[in-house]
Amino acid sequence: EAIPASNKLRLTLKVIVPIKNLALLPTENDYIGQIKVYIALMDSENRISPCHELTQEIKIPAEDYEIAVNRSYPYLAEMYVNPGHYIISLAVKDVPGSVINYIQLEKMIE
Repeated sequence: EAIPASNKLRLTLKVIVPIKNLALLPTENDYIGQIKVYIALMDSENRISPCHELTQEIKIPAEDYEIAVNRSYPYLAEMYVNPGHYIISLAVKDVPGSVINYIQLEKMIE
């Protein structure tokens, strides 16, 4: 999506995290977890962005846990980039479980 008065475009990345793969810690009324999302981009001129770290707490009421564990948690990350070809590196860390998953993809943003 173009940004008015700018040549930058909004890039939205949607990360789908299966809740059953997260370490959720029980509390009195909820199950609580946390993910950290790390994103870095490299453009066609091999310029690399700083790594951005985003943190999201996941809180599921205890009465909804049995249903939620079979669902996924959607996480949206937005950034503004110039049009062009990018290699996108993305990592998701389950903080309580200390598990990290990583993916790298190529995308033409126009």
